[in-house]
Amino acid sequence: AIAEDIHAEFSNDKAFIPKEGTFRDKYISFITSKSPLNSQEEKNLFLQFQNGDEKAKDAIIESNLPLIYAVAEKYVASYPTVDIQDLIGEGVIALCNALRTYNPSFNVPLATYTMRGIEFRMQECILSYRFLIHIPYDVATTMERMIRIEYKFARKSSESNLYVGYTKAESIQEILKICR
Repeated sequence: AIAEDIHAEFSNDKAFIPKEGTFRDKYISFITSKSPLNSQEEKNLFLQFQNGDEKAKDAIIESNLPLIYAVAEKYVASYPTVDIQDLIGEGVIALCNALRTYNPSFNVPLATYTMRGIEFRMQECILSYRFLIHIPYDVATTMERMIRIEYKFARKSSESNLYVGYTKAESIQEILKICR
């Protein structure tokens, strides 16, 4: 539905000449123009979605796009090499996954329920961006741990001479502890 709305805007403009960032700008303005649902509207739409109404699902997703955009914007500020559209896509996937398990009787807003999932998916995406080639998630997290270990040992040895006397066996044992 989102892509159809944006496509309709572009197809109505007969003299459209794409410029750098035009589609991205329209996409982001479309996302930020959506207003959140109140709790009663959210419950009604969710019940319609549970009964198989795909338009209700689209309405729920569209109403949560500003939240997803705000979280994505926060991460892009810290990691400028990550594309915000990728993060928004990951956030929408997390929202769709949460819709399968959400229950309005939890008395928790959908946005609150999905926030951890959205952040986790975006963090996974950012982690995959950290390298030029795609590295599986488990390998990348192990590499991150090793980098933290190197940093930790370098800091300890520079802070005081107490840590310089580590034996090789003690270092290996500490590395194994951190990696678990």
